[in-house]
Amino acid sequence: MHTRIFWFTALVLVASCSDANTERENTTSGTLTLLREKSLSQVLPSEGRYEASGIALRNGSLRLVFDNSTRVADVDLALSSGTLGPGAKSDSQYEGITIATRPVPRTYVVKEMGAGARGVIVSLDDEGALVATEPSDVAFTGDKGLEGIVWLDDLERLLVLCEEKACGNRGGGPDLGVLKALRHEGGSWVTEATLSLPALAAFDDFSDVAVIPESDGAYRIAVLSQESAALWLGTLTTRPLAITGPGIVYGFPKAGDGTKYCSLEGVTFIDRTTLGMASDRSKGDSGCGKGEAVHVFALP
Repeated sequence: MHTRIFWFTALVLVASCSDANTERENTTSGTLTLLREKSLSQVLPSEGRYEASGIALRNGSLRLVFDNSTRVADVDLALSSGTLGPGAKSDSQYEGITIATRPVPRTYVVKEMGAGARGVIVSLDDEGALVATEPSDVAFTGDKGLEGIVWLDDLERLLVLCEEKACGNRGGGPDLGVLKALRHEGGSWVTEATLSLPALAAFDDFSDVAVIPESDGAYRIAVLSQESAALWLGTLTTRPLAITGPGIVYGFPKAGDGTKYCSLEGVTFIDRTTLGMASDRSKGDSGCGKGEAVHVFALP
C-alpha cells in the first residue's frame, strides 16, 4: 500500500437542534421497494444458522460475512446459488466487509473485539482465507465498537462506522453517528479524520455503511440502522473528505404498523439505485420474520 500520507479535512457537522428539527429526525421520505430476497439456508450449504453481519459487491456477486463463522459466502445477484470459502463455524465477530481493488485486490473485514478493546481490521485473500489481523487506534470503553466498513479507492483509505452515536464517547461533542477514515501504517490502521453524520441520520444505532462512485468524483453514501429500520442516503466528497448536505432517509416495507425488517446488518450498492442487504437472525419475540437472509431493494 502507498505510504504517502493524504491530508484530509475532517468535517464534524453540528446541526442546529431546534425542536422542529428534532421532530423531523428519522422521518422517512419514502419506502424502499423489495425486488427479491432469499433465506441464506436456501442458497448455501446446510451449516446451521447464518448470522449475516456484512455484505459487499465483488465481481458481480454478493460477498457476505457472519458474526458466527469465519467462512465467507459468495451469492449470485439472482440469489439462486452461493458458495462458502475456507474457515470454520466460530464466534468470529465479523461485523462488516468491503472490497479493495487498489493497490491490490483485497477483502477487508471489521471485527468487534468486546468491551475496552480497539477495533480490528482483518484482511482476506481473493478466496476468503485469512491474510492478516491488524489493530486500529479506535478504542472503545463499552461493549459496542466498529460495525461497518468501506474502501475508498481514490484515496486508498478505509472508512469505518461506529455502532453507537459519538463512537460511544458521550458528553464531548454532538451526539451523532461517526465515521473514521483510516490509513495503513506499520501493521496497524491509524485515524486520519473523523466525520459526523448529519442530524437527519440520528438513528438508534448504526449497522453498516456503503459507497458508490458518482460521475462528478464524489460518492453516494448509504448508512443502515438495524434498530431504527431505516437507511440514510447522502453525498461524500474526498477532496476534502466531507459529508455534504443533510441527505435523505428511507424506510423499509412494513407488516401492518410494524416493520418486517428489524435485523438488517449489512448494505452494499449494486448500482446507484439498487442495494443488496444482509440480515442477522431475528431477535427474541420481535415478530420480524425477515432474518438470516439476503435481500435486494430498489430506491423509490
